[in-house]
Amino acid sequence: MAKYRGLFLLLSAILWGLALWGLSKVKPSTFEALEKEVGAILGQKKPPPPPPPPPPPKELPPPPKLVERKTTARVDVVVPPEPERVVVDRTPPVQRPVIYDPTPAPPPPPPPPPPPPPSCTESPRSVRQTRAFNIERAYPARAIEREQEGSVTAVLQIDT
Repeated sequence: MAKYRGLFLLLSAILWGLALWGLSKVKPSTFEALEKEVGAILGQKKPPPPPPPPPPPKELPPPPKLVERKTTARVDVVVPPEPERVVVDRTPPVQRPVIYDPTPAPPPPPPPPPPPPPSCTESPRSVRQTRAFNIERAYPARAIEREQEGSVTAVLQIDT
């Protein structure tokens, strides 16, 4: 079946296309005429009318009489005693917060000592001379011929 899968899909697409094209050409009037003919053959019957509602009752029965019964119950109600309240003629005065504190502020800390002088062993006159940049030193011909590549890490330290 896998061998003819493409052919099967093509034929099924053509058949479906023809079927849908044919259905699109059918007019609705064809179905209406067909329904009339089928209805005449079968003899359509009208549904029977719904049954009439039942008549309302003439009188409602009287409601049942209420039966009154008297019952008694004894309940012991315990009244909780009221707690005694301490009544004061006058409230104590409120302590006001102290806004000004007479204690002097502590003296500021002494300034930090000056930093020690730098401990350089070399004199500033002995500056190390570096070689000028040379492209031949940076890219040796031998490495270029061998197509060698690499990375270099350099650390630069400057003493002031």
